[in-house]
Amino acid sequence: MNDCTANPSLQRLFFLDNLRYFIVLCVIVLHAALAYSKLTPWWPVLEGDPGKTGIFDVIVLITDVFIMPIMFFIAGFFALKSIRKKGGWLFVRSKLTRIGIPLLAGATVIVPVIGYIYEYFRSTDAVSSGYAAYWSTYLKGFGDFYVGYITSYAQPSHNYFWFLSLLFWFFVVFACLYAIKAKWFGHKSVIPEPKDSSALPVLLGLGVATGMSLVIMVPLFTVNGHEPWVIIANLVQFQPTRLFLYVFYFPAGIYAAWKGWFSNGKAVGRLRIWLPVCLAMMVFFLGSVQKMGGGTTPSLPVLLVYCFSRAFLCLSIFMVLISFAYRYWNRDSKINRSLAANSYGIYILHMPIVLGLGLVLLSWAGVPVIIKFCIVTAASTLLSWGISRVALKPAGL
Repeated sequence: MNDCTANPSLQRLFFLDNLRYFIVLCVIVLHAALAYSKLTPWWPVLEGDPGKTGIFDVIVLITDVFIMPIMFFIAGFFALKSIRKKGGWLFVRSKLTRIGIPLLAGATVIVPVIGYIYEYFRSTDAVSSGYAAYWSTYLKGFGDFYVGYITSYAQPSHNYFWFLSLLFWFFVVFACLYAIKAKWFGHKSVIPEPKDSSALPVLLGLGVATGMSLVIMVPLFTVNGHEPWVIIANLVQFQPTRLFLYVFYFPAGIYAAWKGWFSNGKAVGRLRIWLPVCLAMMVFFLGSVQKMGGGTTPSLPVLLVYCFSRAFLCLSIFMVLISFAYRYWNRDSKINRSLAANSYGIYILHMPIVLGLGLVLLSWAGVPVIIKFCIVTAASTLLSWGISRVALKPAGL
């Protein structure tokens, strides 16, 4: 276990920087695996059925549970430090620049490429006139300021940039609440000294709250066995079934920073407790997925097991990663520093690279899909990292 320095407020939490880029790499793993899973016939590029194995279904199911909630937690954790340093208005303005510009560029430049790849792979009429015509038609759709479910790739959306749009509004709400509290109670109550308090009740409450949110939202917003996306007038995009997971994990990150969970020399969570919980929840979750029945309405017991096992699997994976990273990965190195510094750029760039490589490897007949998956994952990571270092990082992203 790594001890904190004598002055905890000056300590750099390297393990959170490392964990942040690790989660981004998990995003690449997820998106690479989608092409080889039997669960995702809607993915732009799909490998043929021969050679597919259930391992990719498991990868998709498990990574999809924890990736985004942890990203929202980490964003919330660092948001408190940022707003203390900059103040509310500068905080929002910085987020508008850092998030707004990549979101605008991504939604209008990168996302249309993803839709075109989807149509190209399926040889539809949408690609018959070439990319320029497709792109022009796609951009015109933004003028509709559509509100509702996203039903096709031809429909303008944020695609994987949804995280940025939703996170930005979380930041805005947080800045407003921070300003209100500062005005009513003064800055002293907003910026307390780190406190040593038990995290377990908060963590258990987080698991119960997210589990209950899934019990309510999954039946309401699941359509034919799928959890559709909603876009609101080009401003924000999200999956309603999962919205409250992010609503709870983001302030949990703020609360953790406020209470100084990682600044008192003690790790939050113990591997010997959370790892068995994680394995048990994984068994319950994967079993309940089989019982959910696709497009049929599950029974209440099945729904409860599915929702709470999913919520506590997310929580336990989060705690396993936090516990491990705090004890064994709370250090700086050249590779860690570079990957952490470029994690945002890697996230922005990776998707068209993943899809492009997947499309190219389709013609590589006779090669096991596990080899293709490894090539796509590794090459996408290296290319995204390299392009980010050369092009995006110098631009301040």
